[in-house]
Amino acid sequence: MIKICEDGRSSNVRKRVVGALFAAAAFIFAIAYITYAFCNIKTIISECKSIYYCLDYNFINRQTDDDFQKCFERLKWSCHSFADNILSKPLLYNKCRAGLIDVYGLCVRTIDLYKPDPNIQAVKLLNNQLSFYWRDDVDVDDYSHALIDFKKYLENRNIGFVYVQIPHKTCKYQPELPPSIVDYSNQIFDRFIHNIENDASVIDMRDYFKSSPEEHYKLFYPGDGHWKPMYAFITAQQIMKFLHENYSCIIDPKVNNLDNYEVVIEKNKCNDISKRLGRFYYNSNIERQQYLVPRFDTFMTINSDSVDLEMIKYESVDYKGPYNSRLLFQIRPKMNVRNTKALNNNKVMILGDSFSPPVMSFLSLCFTDIEYHALNCYDGDIFEEIEKFKPDMVILLLTARIVDIRIPGQPTPSTERYFEMLTPPTEKE
Repeated sequence: MIKICEDGRSSNVRKRVVGALFAAAAFIFAIAYITYAFCNIKTIISECKSIYYCLDYNFINRQTDDDFQKCFERLKWSCHSFADNILSKPLLYNKCRAGLIDVYGLCVRTIDLYKPDPNIQAVKLLNNQLSFYWRDDVDVDDYSHALIDFKKYLENRNIGFVYVQIPHKTCKYQPELPPSIVDYSNQIFDRFIHNIENDASVIDMRDYFKSSPEEHYKLFYPGDGHWKPMYAFITAQQIMKFLHENYSCIIDPKVNNLDNYEVVIEKNKCNDISKRLGRFYYNSNIERQQYLVPRFDTFMTINSDSVDLEMIKYESVDYKGPYNSRLLFQIRPKMNVRNTKALNNNKVMILGDSFSPPVMSFLSLCFTDIEYHALNCYDGDIFEEIEKFKPDMVILLLTARIVDIRIPGQPTPSTERYFEMLTPPTEKE
């Protein structure tokens, strides 16, 4: 314990210590007020006074060890009382939490930290964008066998199939990773494609910007792991080209021409990574969500049943009207889109992860019937859906990154779960 002396020098020291402690307490509560904006300034002053009187009376006037201990017990009580007031009110708690995230993000940006959130394996790339990384290697043999068996299942029913490799934000040809970070994502999917390319058709979009990787990064939201709709449109173009060359599908020049679209920017943000770092990490204007909307006349029917997955509830959709990007860009367990103006009468089933809705939206302008399933939230039987819908073509789109979020009883993003869902019934047994 600390022993207090009675001479004048020690008295000055005591006052300085008390002043420092009071300043620290006042600073903490001031930060709470300025940052979180949840508490009345009078309350903060009152709490600071309480702490000051506690320190001044016990620490200076009563100089025994017991009184010194009581001083800090009262200090702890004052802090607990303040915190309880916050936690007892959900609105104040949420503001407090948001404020803490803002402060953390500001610190991360200030010290130029390359691992802003190790818990989700997020990394700040050398070009200042945020991305996910996967630090462990993965055996892809089971994934490869599942996909080949899935393709054979479709082949036995005269259903065409193509696998589309969506690029991971960390570019295969220019990773932009800090020296201390290793990301196995692209290596894993290199092996996966090597295993399946002799048995299934593959469109590897990672190669599209091989000679100009800086263009690849321009087509991603800087604070989000997802791509902008322009990249999805380029992918849809490559899919249409493949289907034209291999399945004689008609390419509508109007649909395939980028000049016939306009970019619409919304107030909503695309920031699945940077939102964990608060509003001071990025200028919010660069994260505004974009849509690519056709200038030509369209009319389609969009249907989606309501689904309650406990963690999230999807309301039913019954829409008739022009192309609706806000609906079509949504990640939903199941969506049916019918476009009677399309030149191709083929029925197409699209399976994908969170990157796939924009691609599906552009393909819906080309085909009369599309059924879409987002594997990261779908909880049914894909094979029952295939037997019921009877598609002419199945397109599988997966991103070149490993996802591993498994919640018992809930459909969640997991690469392993995706391939389990694609394993034919006989193989599951």
